[in-house]
Amino acid sequence: MGNFFNLRRGNLSFPADPPNRSATGKKAELFVIRQLKRMGIRVFAHRMKTPYGELDIVCWDGTTLCCIEVKARHARPHFNTFYSVVSFTQRKRIHRAGRYIARTLNYAGPIRYDLIWVELNDGHPHSFHWFQACL
Repeated sequence: MGNFFNLRRGNLSFPADPPNRSATGKKAELFVIRQLKRMGIRVFAHRMKTPYGELDIVCWDGTTLCCIEVKARHARPHFNTFYSVVSFTQRKRIHRAGRYIARTLNYAGPIRYDLIWVELNDGHPHSFHWFQACL
């Protein structure tokens, strides 16, 4: 149990991320990209870095620029769950990064901020729920 908690300034903090969380997240993002392409969505970027942070997926849904945050979980999403998994600070960061991308592209149209919740089965993505314009 020694590595389960991070010790900072003498206080216990949140549990450390499991070592495979990053790999699971990347698998979920690649799964979502494949599904979006099958649906005719044009994926513009994956893990796009901006001065305001990283966006998981940036795509075009028709003429709408979409900034998508992907969350992989073992449980089904419930009402208002996206507010518990994406903090207010993270939502602000996603909005700033989306506006930065729009300015960089000289794009003045609509921007939508979505959450895609990927359900995992034995650590592998098997389905997703797309919550549009929820962030």
